[in-house]
Amino acid sequence: MFGEIIFDATVALLAAVGISAVVWMLSELAFERSAIKKNMYMCTVIAANGKTGDLQHTIRSFVRVNSAPNDKHQLFIADFGMNGKDIECATLAAKQYENIFLIQAEDLYYYITLNFAGTAGNVR
Repeated sequence: MFGEIIFDATVALLAAVGISAVVWMLSELAFERSAIKKNMYMCTVIAANGKTGDLQHTIRSFVRVNSAPNDKHQLFIADFGMNGKDIECATLAAKQYENIFLIQAEDLYYYITLNFAGTAGNVR
């Protein structure tokens, strides 16, 4: 008698977990999680001063992670006294990608304000 109760409880638990897993997978298909990211404005700021390390590697990592065509994540590289190599790398990236901006340090507040207003992509 006790064995049957344990068996029935185990079967009921496994059935509930199985049903919830199926519902979860169906909801993932119906409500795509990446849709949240697509409608979000996000920005990353790098305060580059020539001592920040390998800027080229940082830019490549950003592009690899945020390479969706409709991605609204923007990278602001603020020039706080960059060296020639970093300026060249940042300028090339800003020309090549429309969501990467090379800006002067004193303009950082202006661009961040525009980013949260959702219009930074329209200003070059």
